Amino acid sequence: MAIETPYGKPAMSSGNPAETQRRPCRETVETPGQWLFPPLQHPAQSLHGQLMLSSGALHRGGWEIGWAQIVGMRHHLCEDSMGVAWAGADAQPHSRSPIELEAIALTLADGVGGGARGDLASHALVQHCLGLPHPAVDQSGPSALLAGLSLADTAVNKSLATITTMPGAATLAAAWLDASGYGWVSRVGDARLSVLHAASGQWLPVMADQNYANLGETPPVPEQLHAPARMVGAGLMGTPELVPFALQANEVLMLSSDGLHEWLGDRFASPQPSAPGSRLVDWASMLALRARENGSDDDISVLLARKTPH
Repeated sequence: MAIETPYGKPAMSSGNPAETQRRPCRETVETPGQWLFPPLQHPAQSLHGQLMLSSGALHRGGWEIGWAQIVGMRHHLCEDSMGVAWAGADAQPHSRSPIELEAIALTLADGVGGGARGDLASHALVQHCLGLPHPAVDQSGPSALLAGLSLADTAVNKSLATITTMPGAATLAAAWLDASGYGWVSRVGDARLSVLHAASGQWLPVMADQNYANLGETPPVPEQLHAPARMVGAGLMGTPELVPFALQANEVLMLSSDGLHEWLGDRFASPQPSAPGSRLVDWASMLALRARENGSDDDISVLLARKTPH
């Protein structure tokens, strides 16, 4: 994260970025119909600040998913995690027809730098959110999802307690959508959901970041006015929020860590994902590389989703 609170900033890695190295897509399926990255047992590692780009694509249930991730220069392994789950699915991500419409859950978590094992905190948060009742298939609707979100702080703390007594946390961006693109979104901290509107060619945030400035709260020090005031873990989550959301046929949903959007701004022209024949994985990779070129030394993660014609 751009500003790590309340733990302070970790040391910067030494060395200059090397030529981009692309890693093969290592998909991990924790349960049938669920995908997480990076693999917890084999995370992407960057030594001496070299540029390590991982990217990939998923096509299933009437959805196209494109993602990219770059390990930040501040540490040698990525502390971001992201995942996708198809609601009620009973097969691997590529084993069913890509046009068989399904509900979907999308989650991205950014481990708070300076905390205890940000990689484990973010992975535990993504796993927890992907396992929550999906409103599109659960009879209790969003109430069960909201109840599950309120337990996320406990889930992260429990996961970290198996290896350390130190506190740790992660920020969150998540969406639970039915096959038609209607559903609910949530965020904690400054992980962000944005939508590309085809008419304007601009990315617009769906929900405001939960930083001290937006919440009208006093930060620990003035320099942290725009730092996240909420995070999952360490008892800092606050009351979870769920907001109704609808993704239109000509729109792309983006989940991103602040290592990406803090270096691209709230609005930046990008009509290419809506162009005929464009691939979300290519656009995700380009966005990640652009953020790095603009000076981002943090972990960079981006997850793009759109409905596919059927």
